[in-house]
Amino acid sequence: MTKMEKPTLQPRIRVKKSGNQYWATVCQHCSESMCVRACMTGAMQHSPTGEVFHDAKKCVGCWMCIMVCPFGAIVSLSEVKKAGKCDLCKDEKIPPCVARCPQQALIYGTSEEYEMKVAGD
Repeated sequence: MTKMEKPTLQPRIRVKKSGNQYWATVCQHCSESMCVRACMTGAMQHSPTGEVFHDAKKCVGCWMCIMVCPFGAIVSLSEVKKAGKCDLCKDEKIPPCVARCPQQALIYGTSEEYEMKVAGD
């Protein structure tokens, strides 16, 4: 499973350290998303099911969405001079970042599945 992207594959999530714990900064798909409101071209949108997604074809690289996101979930794709965010690789059963994480630090699933995995069940 390889995710092909041109010009090159670029990360859409960041991992930050807080004390001795690590946290992935990912989109929270806010119902009243500041990034969607701040986007002057409509590149940041809500899907019919409520997820926030980014249409790179409409993006002009103003980075207003990056500035207003309280979670730091939107990144600057410097090679293409546009914003980008994790789209959960909707075409994949399991996102490649989760499948390939050598430490199995990334979990993909429901909140119930997460709680079970963290609890060790």
